[in-house]
Amino acid sequence: MSKRSEKLTAGLASIDDIRQRIELVAADFKSGKRKYAPIDSWKLGELLGLDFDDTSDWSHHFLASRQELADSGFEHPFAENIRLLEGKVPPGRYKKLSALARAIEEDSDRADLPLTGKEADLLREAYAEDNAGPSDVTLATTTLRSAAGVELDFEVCIGDGGEAYDARSPYDLEKGKGLDGSDYVHIEG
Repeated sequence: MSKRSEKLTAGLASIDDIRQRIELVAADFKSGKRKYAPIDSWKLGELLGLDFDDTSDWSHHFLASRQELADSGFEHPFAENIRLLEGKVPPGRYKKLSALARAIEEDSDRADLPLTGKEADLLREAYAEDNAGPSDVTLATTTLRSAAGVELDFEVCIGDGGEAYDARSPYDLEKGKGLDGSDYVHIEG
């Protein structure tokens, strides 16, 4: 821990009232001065009254590794997974695509379905969701609010054994250093 971080930590810790600590950090966060940013995420959360080992009242997001359609080994990935577009495209368009998919199934020398960019994106996302396995990562999030309405967001990952790891403070999240969800899909817990 750097001298500056130690000094800031000691300064916050010397304030007995946790609400006052939250107000100080919230005012700093809102101002953009980032005075308290050097404090370790774990320590800052604890100073503001958070218990990273008990996230039972936090929001929990269950994430599974993303399965990519392009890596699936299908000869005609769009045609072979056309069922995933049902209800996501207009009924007439789905009917037309389904007929084309059947024709491709009967003649495998044909090219894959001619989907629009939006349809292809919808199908890729539907495939990732449909093929998501059990949760690989549990992300717990919480927000502390100042009297002025400034929100201080914290997040932490929860391991299989319930252990917390990779805590992130509002300062980390503001800089885009939260969990990168692009490799995951949200699943029901």
